[in-house]
Amino acid sequence: MFANFKLGKSNNMIEALNKKFKRFVLLNFSFETPSDLEALLPQMVDYYNNILQPNLGHRSPLEVLNGVEELKIDLAEARRKRIEVNKERCCLG
Repeated sequence: MFANFKLGKSNNMIEALNKKFKRFVLLNFSFETPSDLEALLPQMVDYYNNILQPNLGHRSPLEVLNGVEELKIDLAEARRKRIEVNKERCCLG
């Protein structure tokens, strides 16, 4: 059974996290005790918070949280202004 992303009420968000958790942790590490797994969880959180995610516009959760989108807007504005200035000047001189 798969979660349908088109439904407003679904468990697909947590299922996506579980899938990433399995891929990152359970398939790459073995654990002797629950505390071994507990020690690895901060790395899992760091991994998850830094991977690019399509549902966030191919940004990481940390980028979204820290306002990288505003930086992209500022860079786009700077590029637009630079093009305007270059058009006003004769660069072929």
